[in-house]
Amino acid sequence: MTVYYLNRQPKTTLILVSNKIEDATSLPSRALSTLQPKLLRLEPYTPEEAKIILAERVGKALQPGAISDKLLDIIAEVASKVEDIRLGFSILLSSGLLAEEAGKTKVDAEDIKLAIQSETRLEHIKGLMERIKELKDRVKKWG
Repeated sequence: MTVYYLNRQPKTTLILVSNKIEDATSLPSRALSTLQPKLLRLEPYTPEEAKIILAERVGKALQPGAISDKLLDIIAEVASKVEDIRLGFSILLSSGLLAEEAGKTKVDAEDIKLAIQSETRLEHIKGLMERIKELKDRVKKWG
């Protein structure tokens, strides 16, 4: 009920940013009534937009020429497909670390492949954990 009381504070505006509409719609009805939420859908990044963002990060985090444009396209495609640029950042970091551990000065396709496998496995596990939590919450409500 904290949301309910926060919204009653003078000169206070609440903004909820989430990847899941359920985060807003699952609030108690009393809070929803008070908040009168306005939903705004932000479209996921296209592969081209993701590549621009990732290239900017590469420019700040890696040595020039450390990753090819073609490999950056692959990472951008993956991040765009799952609609989460943070996955692209994680793949960049993981592939860079893998290349560094192997003593290489450039990230290669194998580093990207291993990083994608590792990161998508982690994302899958996170998704399963969220699902388990949702099921536990449902059981609590019933019981």
